[in-house]
Amino acid sequence: SDKLDLEKIRSEYEKLENTYEESKLILNQLYWERKKQLRSLIRELEGNICSSSSKGLPDLEGPNKSASCQEPPSDTGSFLGSSVSAAKRRSGE
Repeated sequence: SDKLDLEKIRSEYEKLENTYEESKLILNQLYWERKKQLRSLIRELEGNICSSSSKGLPDLEGPNKSASCQEPPSDTGSFLGSSVSAAKRRSGE
């Protein structure tokens, strides 16, 4: 009886671990996708501000204008996509 209980508990434990790992991968992918979207929006808006200020409109940033007119480094989370796909296949989605 204890042996059967032990197998059930181990099975549940393993399922829990797999669910946790898959959830982490999916959450990580969502994080990187959203971060990329927001960075893109920031770049677009900074570009608009920079082009507006170069057209003789009031300088919105003051002395820091040149810093915000430069491209920020881009982070990509594309390497996570394949891991998430694999996790989804394992879970049968």
